[in-house]
Amino acid sequence: MATAAATPRHGGLPEEIVIWEILVRLPQKSLLRCRAVCRAWRSATSARDFLAAHHDRQPNLPIVFQVYRGGQSLLALDNRGAAAPQLQPVARLDDHSSLEASCDGLLLLADYGRGVSTFSVCNPATRQFARLPMLSGFVSLGMYRHGPTGEYRILVCPVVPCSDGLFAGMFEMDGILGMACSNDEGKIIGIWMMQDYESEVWTLKYRFELPFEEIKMQCDMRQVRVKRGDMLIVVVPGGDGELLVLSRFDDVLFQINMDGKLVESFHREGLCLTQLQLKQTLALHTFLPALEGYVVNAPPFS
Repeated sequence: MATAAATPRHGGLPEEIVIWEILVRLPQKSLLRCRAVCRAWRSATSARDFLAAHHDRQPNLPIVFQVYRGGQSLLALDNRGAAAPQLQPVARLDDHSSLEASCDGLLLLADYGRGVSTFSVCNPATRQFARLPMLSGFVSLGMYRHGPTGEYRILVCPVVPCSDGLFAGMFEMDGILGMACSNDEGKIIGIWMMQDYESEVWTLKYRFELPFEEIKMQCDMRQVRVKRGDMLIVVVPGGDGELLVLSRFDDVLFQINMDGKLVESFHREGLCLTQLQLKQTLALHTFLPALEGYVVNAPPFS
């Protein structure tokens, strides 16, 4: 007895195409909604290899923060659309806390409110949060993934040799260390990349002049007084091998391309820049639940 063929799902697309060509490219919030469609999708999109592939396709978004009375909001700046850049909420911190580092979707936070610095780590995408063992007399320089072991580690140094601003202007792109510097007037920007780590050879990759007059004109329209020394420059990877240059005068944020042309600007009260970026991940790190004070959907996400 002949039987009718099963109706093709998803408009005739094979399940493998739907998962590995469509779902893997979705933003993390959209992907979480798609998990409710069926058990097969939930199982496939929860697998470790899928989560790794999904993380690889997420953009590096610059992290900024907005100061308000009693604390600050961490925000991710998404400038991929044709419209004006969007600010996505990441976390809320009190006025004793600060963002110290970012790595593989994890954020390292510090609390200096009780005279002793305490650190914590969180994943904004999964809303996991846990405290780290206390480190007295040290400051954090960054967080990285140790290749041989796969462990996430914090690079620290004693407070007394440490000098403020020592690592200002440094960033990482595609595994290569970069550094942004400017001349005394803050008018010419140079972007250097370390091409040879063993020999410590740095190469000048970009050099351009800031569109200061155009920036000043827009600030005048917003009644913001500005001079060159007030400009704050941040360089972060923008994806596809490009760099994103952000500058801030007062509460006005400007985006500049590698040709020194002004691309976009917008105003947000109390907005400040960081040198960090967020590449979100839905991976459930097994080390987080083992740490002290592990919680989900609690501060700094509530």
